[in-house]
Formats: sequence, C-alpha cells, structure tokens
Amino acid sequence: MTLALSLLPDHYAVSRFESNESIPAWATRSQFFTVTRTTDELSITCPEADVPRDVAKCERGWRAFKLHGPFDFGLTGILASVLNPLAEVGVGI
Repeated sequence: MTLALSLLPDHYAVSRFESNESIPAWATRSQFFTVTRTTDELSITCPEADVPRDVAKCERGWRAFKLHGPFDFGLTGILASVLNPLAEVGVGI
C-alpha cells in the first residue's frame, strides 16, 4: 500500500487545561482541530493564530501532517509505517 502524506500549511498550538474546564469557542474555529478530554486534562490542538496569548499552558510552533485516506477500520500498521521513520530521524510526535 502506498501512503500519501502532506504537510498542512498552518502552525499549530497544543494547549492544556484542567479536565473540568469548558471548551473555549476559539478552539473550534478552524477546519482542523482536536479536543481531547481525559480525567487528567482537557487538551486542544488548533492553529496557533486562534489561541489567545494569555493561555498559560500552551506550546506553539507545531506542524501537522495529513495522512490521506480514507482507511478501512480493519487495516493495521498504518500509523507505525508513518511514525517509525519520523521517530528514527528525531521528529517529535
């Protein structure tokens, strides 16, 4: 199987909040964002331009790849085939 990968144009930020905080409106403005809530934290990834400067726990300057699909739910090894080469050359994931 040949995989197609492209670099998204924006720079992204990963922000962390207390697990019980509400999802801020700015977090879902763009076409690409992730929101994950666990018992430990609320984690938001979105374009860094959307994140207010006063967000205390925020790492900016991340880039994002798009792995072109769709992929059947039964496929295995897709992420490993992309992530292992990146890890081997020292790219943070």
